[in-house]
This record gives sequence, C-alpha cells and structure tokens, in this order.
Amino acid sequence: MHISEIQKQAHELAQKHGWQKNNVDQRFRHLISEVGELSRELLRYASPDAPKKEVDRAVGHEIYDIVWNLCELANQLDIDLEPYFLEKIEINHQRSWK
Repeated sequence: MHISEIQKQAHELAQKHGWQKNNVDQRFRHLISEVGELSRELLRYASPDAPKKEVDRAVGHEIYDIVWNLCELANQLDIDLEPYFLEKIEINHQRSWK
C-alpha cells in the first residue's frame, strides 16, 4: 500500500463522517491524542503479563490511527505526501548519522 492510497482512504472516511470540517488545529490535536493512546498501549506492551497478540493488535491499531491522522492533516493542507516521502527516502539513503 502506498501513502497516497492511505491519504485517499483518509479523505474518503473524513468525507463520509463529516470530519473534514475539523480545522488543522483540531486535526493536530486528534493526532496528539492518538500518540497518547499509543503511549498507553506501549506501556501495556512492556508488561510481562500482557497477552502479546492482544497488545500487538492494539499497538498496530494506534499506529494506524496516527498515520491516518497525519494523512488527513496533509489532506487538509492540500499536500500530496507521496512525492515528499520519496524525496525524503532518497535524502535519508544518502545521509550519514553519527
């Protein structure tokens, strides 16, 4: 799946539920909220008593929610992420971290 497909799905879902009415600030706050939810799930992940399959599923869902909110934020800003992602991949391949 390409990021452009996720962006398209984010747009369609936002349209269907009227979420495109949220402004950029509101969408960003939703994104931060999802990061908090991922944090909570990662705390569960660290617990030796947590059922791995259940926690993996919850973590995966929260990561999706973050990606979805990022894509919808880009949609609201009228930014097609695909070319920027490809450009940044190339930059990172040539970059050296020390």
